[in-house]
Amino acid sequence: MNSEASTPADSTTGTAAPSPANRPQEYYRDLRAAAGAVADLNGRLTVLGRSEVESALRAPHTFSSRMDAVDLGNARPLIPLQIDPPDHAQYRRVLDPLFSPKNIAHLAPVITTRVTELIDAVIAQGHCDFSADLAVPLPFLVFGDLLGLPRHEHPALMSIVDDIVRPGPQDSAGRSAAQAGERCYALFSQALDERARTPRDDLLTHLLNATVDGRRPSREELLDMCYMLLLGGMDTTSDALECAFAFLATHPEHRRQIVDEPGIVPTAVEELLRWESPTSSVRRYLLTDTELGGCPMSAGQRVNVVLASANTDDGHTPDAFEVDLHRTPNQHIAFGAGAHRCLGAHLARMELRTVLQEWHRRIPEYTLAAGHSLDFRLGGTLRYLEQLPLTWPMPTRWDGSRY
Repeated sequence: MNSEASTPADSTTGTAAPSPANRPQEYYRDLRAAAGAVADLNGRLTVLGRSEVESALRAPHTFSSRMDAVDLGNARPLIPLQIDPPDHAQYRRVLDPLFSPKNIAHLAPVITTRVTELIDAVIAQGHCDFSADLAVPLPFLVFGDLLGLPRHEHPALMSIVDDIVRPGPQDSAGRSAAQAGERCYALFSQALDERARTPRDDLLTHLLNATVDGRRPSREELLDMCYMLLLGGMDTTSDALECAFAFLATHPEHRRQIVDEPGIVPTAVEELLRWESPTSSVRRYLLTDTELGGCPMSAGQRVNVVLASANTDDGHTPDAFEVDLHRTPNQHIAFGAGAHRCLGAHLARMELRTVLQEWHRRIPEYTLAAGHSLDFRLGGTLRYLEQLPLTWPMPTRWDGSRY
């Protein structure tokens, strides 16, 4: 890999050195050049090259996704994330149809309504914290609609996700995640009891009536599915929105492309997912001794499989360091690959497309607030921002008067 490649478009302001959080594209380019496609970095096996990442993700019998790979505060394996083939397939047969493009199409007007409500709440003030005002609440609103959970339960859901994904610096033993996991089980256990008494037209009721390999799922299986849906559908979408809008707010030429050509939103979403890779990596656990990219690996080791590096590997993607909102085809793996590819990818795409469409239609001119430097963080394997303050010119009413 050529470490002298041209400097890529930068998603940050300021002079922070390249790192997995800030300027990850440069960081992983330089790391691949220095360490190769697969490396042992201070005892942590790290897969960086595109072909090697795909090989690991498509070999679950060697690179397992079971509980040993990562602790998410759960008492049992999350379904289907921490279940490997062949058992994995029986759960995907239940869940995949629920999140197919056809089945989530009915959510389009609901998502548009939620996005409109959130924009309505901030547009007249000429500024907002995009993270707190839109990126974080939107997935919880959509998830609540999908599962039939009332809004008064959303703060509890947010607290659960935050404690699992972003535990405090003193929480080295994982106590916050474990306690959040107990709250998650309790919340969904109560919700499932309510659906058993009074069925509704929602996802929880559908799961209660589903069959797994010809039988009804146990209470524990249902809870493990709900736990996974909560983690998979909340923070990842919020992080993707934050990363996308941080880039657009600091790259006006790309923002203007979306404003002038709203028809490119679908390809723009794919390119921003590729470039920003909000799910920076996934973790795997080695079941057998193996070798990948010339690097020997031993059973029992944990492996960090870096999607962010694979997505900008210029040995695979032409012009990988050019952000091209028209890029077609776009073979990124921001949603993973293989058996454990993201269950909710179609729903996430719908949310991202809707926000890009509606925001740029109504707030075409915006920028990062003056004096603010982007400071990305890594919460486990997810890349996010604590704050994303945006400003825009005060809009006018239909009659030309100011709000």
